[in-house]
Amino acid sequence: MSRWLFYLLPLALLLAGCGGPNLDDAVSTYEDESKPLEDRLAAMQNIIASGDDSAVDTMIAALDAEEPALRAKAAGGLGYYLADRSLDPLIERLGDENAEVREAAVRSLVLFGETAVDSLIRTLRFTDEDKETPEATEISELRRESASKALVSIGDPAVDPMLDKLAELQRESFHSALAILTDPALNLKVSEDLSAYIDADEIDPEEDYAANATDSAARFIKRLSGKNATSRKYLKLCLDALEIEQPHYLNVLRSDDETAAALVLTDQAFANLGLKAINPLIQLRETNSDAAQLMSTHYLGFIGGPEATSVLIGILNENSDYAGLDVKETALEGLGTIGNNAAIAELFNTIRKPDLQNKAGEQIERIGLPAVEYLVDRLGDNDPKLRALAMWFFNYTDNGAYHELALEGLLANLVVPNKVIRENAALTLANMPELAFEPVSELVASEDPDIREAVATCLSAMNIPRARPLLEQLANDEVGAVKSAADEGLRALEMAESSAG
Repeated sequence: MSRWLFYLLPLALLLAGCGGPNLDDAVSTYEDESKPLEDRLAAMQNIIASGDDSAVDTMIAALDAEEPALRAKAAGGLGYYLADRSLDPLIERLGDENAEVREAAVRSLVLFGETAVDSLIRTLRFTDEDKETPEATEISELRRESASKALVSIGDPAVDPMLDKLAELQRESFHSALAILTDPALNLKVSEDLSAYIDADEIDPEEDYAANATDSAARFIKRLSGKNATSRKYLKLCLDALEIEQPHYLNVLRSDDETAAALVLTDQAFANLGLKAINPLIQLRETNSDAAQLMSTHYLGFIGGPEATSVLIGILNENSDYAGLDVKETALEGLGTIGNNAAIAELFNTIRKPDLQNKAGEQIERIGLPAVEYLVDRLGDNDPKLRALAMWFFNYTDNGAYHELALEGLLANLVVPNKVIRENAALTLANMPELAFEPVSELVASEDPDIREAVATCLSAMNIPRARPLLEQLANDEVGAVKSAADEGLRALEMAESSAG
């Protein structure tokens, strides 16, 4: 039990009907400002312990008391009554200049639980009033920090509303930025289509339109990262504290039909802007805004060409706060969009990075034949490590057409002197039994025991009934390694048959 709940337990018992103090006497003592502070605090304690619903109004009024101790006592007491009318006044005290008052308000709001979540989330906003004076800005920051503590303490009931609100704010920032790309001066082919998404909003040319394409691209990305930035920051901090995975800005846009359609149009807009937009994207990628990092990286893929390819490759090899895993995955998507020779080569090289190899494989498949043919050629490379990387892809993909292209190269690697390469080839061929069974079977009678061992490994990994006669033959091999590999395959078949039976 937390310490503050322990101390307040006697009050809870009183509220449960054990007979509280006389409310009128307590209110009279509290409201007499000539009384010593200690007497007024004791009176507030009695007001809280009275159990009378009308005590709520006195406590709400006390939230504006001059003495911080009285404000704190009242803020803490309201948590026992959970009266809806006290919710907003407690929210207001989250920005109190006194830490004890803020903490008491947080404790009471946590007791409200799910009921307080929406109000707490709204408190994370940054309004025009918050920037009127330095004092107002400071108070607003205290209010958001306190609201964040309350949301984290409420825990699970707050998670889904926070995720929904964060996604809503991300889509809202994207919608706001669209106006910039409707500038007639840009002469973009998609300007009219984009206008359809914002036709309900009045466009302010001075605010939304820039003098040239380069400035427009910069303003667009800044709008993505800037609008609702404070609210998004605090929502992310709360979700981080709760160890909840953050919604990816780009994926949020894709998950909504309207923003997904508009995203396609902005992709086309950046393809149209071309190199005019590349410098702002490079500069704004290196900011603390996840939206700017992700979306700048994303749009580089649609600018394309050697310049954008070079930047995306640099991101993949960068170790900085501006090139996290999500940004690098977005860079791989950009290379998949570009699909030129340099992009294909980098996607191939990225297979060696465990945390990125699946995304690299996905983009190789997306590019299709040019990329797959590049990997087929790598199956014959002089460097065994490059052969192994290519084999990883053909083990990763389930595309039968790509398997057919790789079959000859994989069979060639099944009979090379290098044991590691033979094993990699065996396991990759095992992933395409319909294609590989017959040609692999022809090698069962090889005079080279190393090849027979590789064949036994391959047939064992296929784990198909028609491999049994061949595995039984190899299980009688005079070479122990061949026999062991075949025995393992037979055991696997027996287990599969037993499970099926």
